[in-house]
Amino acid sequence: MSLLTFPTELIHHVLDQLDINDILFSLRNVCRQFYALTNSYNRYKIRFTSSTPKADIYRICRIIRPENVISLTLIQAHSDRVVERFKLILSLVNIHQFTCLQSLDLYEVDPDTLDNILQHVITVPTFTKLSVAVKPFQPMSDRTVDLLSSILAAENFREFKLYCATDQIAALSWLSKCRLERLTLGSCDQRVLCHILDRLPNLCSFRVDDFYTSYLDPSDISLSTAHMLTSLTLRSNKRSIYQYESLLSYTPALVHLRLTDYLTKFACLQRLSQWESFIRQKLPSLQTFKFHVNTNEYERHDANIIEPLVNAFRTPFWLQLKRWYVTCQYTDDGTKPNLSLYSRSDSYKNFPENTSRSNLSYSMSTTENDNVIDMNINWKVRLNAFYMMGSIGLHEPNKTNHYMFRSITYLALDLHSSITSYQFLSALSDYSQLTEIWLFFNTDHHHLGRNAMQNILNLVGNVPTVGISYTNDWTLIPEDILDTIISHQVKHLIIRTVYEECMQSVVTYARQLTTITFVCDQCSSNAWTHMTRWLDKNGNKYSVKDDSRSLCVYFE
Repeated sequence: MSLLTFPTELIHHVLDQLDINDILFSLRNVCRQFYALTNSYNRYKIRFTSSTPKADIYRICRIIRPENVISLTLIQAHSDRVVERFKLILSLVNIHQFTCLQSLDLYEVDPDTLDNILQHVITVPTFTKLSVAVKPFQPMSDRTVDLLSSILAAENFREFKLYCATDQIAALSWLSKCRLERLTLGSCDQRVLCHILDRLPNLCSFRVDDFYTSYLDPSDISLSTAHMLTSLTLRSNKRSIYQYESLLSYTPALVHLRLTDYLTKFACLQRLSQWESFIRQKLPSLQTFKFHVNTNEYERHDANIIEPLVNAFRTPFWLQLKRWYVTCQYTDDGTKPNLSLYSRSDSYKNFPENTSRSNLSYSMSTTENDNVIDMNINWKVRLNAFYMMGSIGLHEPNKTNHYMFRSITYLALDLHSSITSYQFLSALSDYSQLTEIWLFFNTDHHHLGRNAMQNILNLVGNVPTVGISYTNDWTLIPEDILDTIISHQVKHLIIRTVYEECMQSVVTYARQLTTITFVCDQCSSNAWTHMTRWLDKNGNKYSVKDDSRSLCVYFE
């Protein structure tokens, strides 16, 4: 069946998914029928920037009839060359001919051009969506404010994005008769936010990228009446958790909520962990709750202090009823310690990929499989051995109540060549739940001696998996390290390398293991080709991960 046999409207739906260049410069030239279809297509979306090639600008403006365009994006920049290019765009685009425009995006367009365009779209009955970003430190003229206010009052206008100074946002006429449903602001304070919500009863979705604190703000947030807002996104700094609660108490119909607050107080994280009751009472319709809050007020290395905070998110309400999972992460990079609490995203990485070099970092994530009765937390920890040796002390008493972590399941050590004893690890945890340990050699020529390796493995007990990573892929694993790993009955060895000589020597030498896995951060689909051929030749069983980031060799 040919595409040309489909109804025209169905083909137009296909064109809706294509880039304008693909439609005009490829599909249009296939045959006469497609040529005619592209002429009749009336849902074009044009995006011109200051870097759009001149040839493309001429061709698009020559081919497309303005009345067939429903979306127009104009993005200006500041250099002389791009300003000249933008003038060319404006000379070819007669905005008054775009009579069926539905959506318009204007980014840092000069004031006269902005006013000219806004003056036209007021008269377009199909116009429903506008996005305006004003040049930094350039206030909008009174005329621009009046034009935007007129657009807001239009009967069919539904979505508005505005990036400008807060005082200019407040100057707009936010009238109760406005039928605006979706609003995004670059910044505003709580005074303006309350002013807008009180005057836009039809608003369904509201987003503020910088919800900052102003000296004019009252201590509490209050509205004249409850608002039926269903989606709210706020990004802020150092805002009180009680102000969020005050605002949200006026939005009982919320279905989607996203909160981001950096450099807040530790008390904010503690209060947030108690929100189960608040959500049940004030936000009964909430289905999606995403948040990211962090503080630099928490400077203790001891994880036991924050375990009650994390356990508050391991109740049936969070894990089973709502299925909202969170991650708690502490990082001390040598400057200012940071403690973060955030919603776990779909892109959450496995250990140790979710860690980075620092003095100390540890994290845990709730999952749907968490035991809501057993409140023991299994931490994932990465530490700088040299730093922690001095921090913990060499002679810390080995008592349970002195452990920094009650339980660790994953441990990564950034090793230092000057360390001969790792006895300080005995004060870290009892390691009874440890399933995987990683050793990071942070210099090309760092060689961990047999005694040091035995010292580490003796302290952490019978760990089933050991990972090894060097700063480059061209390092061979010493046989005495492999001997020590084998003698401690390790079952699984993971090595970060794509160096064939290293991989072949390890597979040949360490066949007593159950599996050996080679991993790399970024690999092409043929990264393991030579190694798999070698494995086939030697009769080894193996598998390559779907994303080509790992090669696992199995032994009988």
